[in-house]
Amino acid sequence: MLSETRWQALWQELGGSAPAGSFAELQAAYASPNRHYHGSSHIQACLAHLQRWQHLARDPALVELALWTHDLVYDTRRQDNEAASAEHACRWMEDAGLGERPPALR
Repeated sequence: MLSETRWQALWQELGGSAPAGSFAELQAAYASPNRHYHGSSHIQACLAHLQRWQHLARDPALVELALWTHDLVYDTRRQDNEAASAEHACRWMEDAGLGERPPALR
């Protein structure tokens, strides 16, 4: 099960607040019955790997956001799911007032 507490903590670490409804949107997307592999268990596994290896990341919070959102858009008829998921994450960043990251973190 995905943790709303962790989702909210991530946004605080990023320097803002989670966009309204974003966690509910994530939960609904990853709980969709048409997902066999790209569901909440996959995201939890990715986050567990990050926990172990985050010391290697230049910006662990951005890596975590990428992991949470990398499969947000999932349509087997599309070829651009990851790109569409990244665009969605970028919109959330902009909505949270975090569209501009400090130069050292780009």
